[in-house]
Amino acid sequence: MRTLAYLVVLLGFLAFANAGTTGSATTGSEPPSSVFLFDQFSSPADAGVLSQQFSDANNLRFLAADDFTVPADQSWQINRVIFSGIFQTTKNASEESGAIWNVRIYTSIIGKQSDLAPANSPMFEATGLSADSSDITSSAFGSVTLTLPNPPTLQPGTYWISVFPTKAGRAFFWQVSTLSVGNNFLVRQDIGLNICPDLGTALSNKWVIPESCSDAFFFSGSNLEITTLTSLVFRLDGQQVGSTGSVVTTGGDGNVVVTTGDGNIVVTTGDGDGSVVVTTGNSGIDVTTGDGNVVVDVGDGSAASTLSVFYL
Repeated sequence: MRTLAYLVVLLGFLAFANAGTTGSATTGSEPPSSVFLFDQFSSPADAGVLSQQFSDANNLRFLAADDFTVPADQSWQINRVIFSGIFQTTKNASEESGAIWNVRIYTSIIGKQSDLAPANSPMFEATGLSADSSDITSSAFGSVTLTLPNPPTLQPGTYWISVFPTKAGRAFFWQVSTLSVGNNFLVRQDIGLNICPDLGTALSNKWVIPESCSDAFFFSGSNLEITTLTSLVFRLDGQQVGSTGSVVTTGGDGNVVVTTGDGNIVVTTGDGDGSVVVTTGNSGIDVTTGDGNVVVDVGDGSAASTLSVFYL
């Protein structure tokens, strides 16, 4: 019976490796996704900060941006951006459902009011995007999912992301949170806008901490101290891409799947003990336990007798 149990586990891992990973469905304003490289959906506040390109004001922009870091031993391919926000002062529902979105990713430079800030020009920009899905309205915070054309691959380092619609009126407020990760989110006001008079001409076109810019915020319910609002609510969905062409996929169950450039698939379980690795290279399956003592090869079709090695 124990041999049969291991066979079932082994076949389960093989099926998992071939099928990839899928996260569990979520409810409310958090959309489902198979791979989250970065996640700041926790600790959301009932507040948002303006982030928009004004089509009725010469396409001037008031932008919000937040940072994320690609670890030193990884490279990320960003496929989708998921973020939360609310529309205000919209004229009709079609403005909400038919919004045209833009995504910018910046590298980091030394900031004027912070340790790091987005560079002057984005290293990646996608414009005129339609949402894959959106439950954002003018009465409640909701989420928007955008798929990026020609997904960028980011090397290790700190980056900044900005998302904003192109539309008339002061409408979109990106939801903020009290989560303290990395740097404080920043805003930038184009010269010619007067959303935040305190910024003045000297700080226009500069990324700054919006602590003295209450006019750029929308509060649902009781007001909050702006200084406690440090992050923007967003997720990055994509793949870890290795230097040899490997693709790493992490699932919501803690499992990690690595598809290497030579066609092998490695599955590491997420149960915490690191005990099982399944590698399928040709027609074989190799299972190695955490102590490194047991290797099983069933590539020749002799699965039952080979699996008994577990009990030699």
